[in-house]
This record gives sequence, structure tokens and C-alpha cells, in this order.
Amino acid sequence: MGRRSLGSLYAVMMDAADTSYHLAVDPAYQGRGLGKRLLDESLAGLRRIGVKRVIIMVADNNPSGREFWKRSGYEEIPGAVAMGIDLLVSD
Repeated sequence: MGRRSLGSLYAVMMDAADTSYHLAVDPAYQGRGLGKRLLDESLAGLRRIGVKRVIIMVADNNPSGREFWKRSGYEEIPGAVAMGIDLLVSD
């Protein structure tokens, strides 16, 4: 019996304000919390190293992806189909 990847996430940090992000979960395993767990672990790591904001792009033809990010706390940025979430809240 072979092994296969059910999901993947990578974040590439160019600097503290510029992070490229990709998240994918095998469609047969979506809705089981795998994407949320990958996201939560990644955001925790980014917070630990001081990343203040993550901005992601979601394709217009991916409504389930947009809903996933909205449920995860991201919000649409007016004038674009980009979504972001603040990781560190300042006083």
C-alpha cells in the first residue's frame, strides 16, 4: 500500500510584509478539517517569527476556496480578489 499526500501548504516569506502562500487538500478529503489544521499550524509558525500580515489570492472560479478563507478569518480587500488576516495585533 503506497503513501500519498492528502494536503499541502507552503508559505514563502520574502520579508515580514510579503509572504506567498499556497494551500491544497485532495478533494476527496476536503471538509474534514485538514486544510484548517494545516493553516492553523502554518499561521502559528509565521506568528512565532514575527510575520504581521498574510495576504492570499483566491481564483474567482473557486467559491468553496473563498468560503474556506472567510471562515478562517480572512476578509476581502476592496478593489481586488485578495484576502488577508492580521497575525499580530498592535495596541
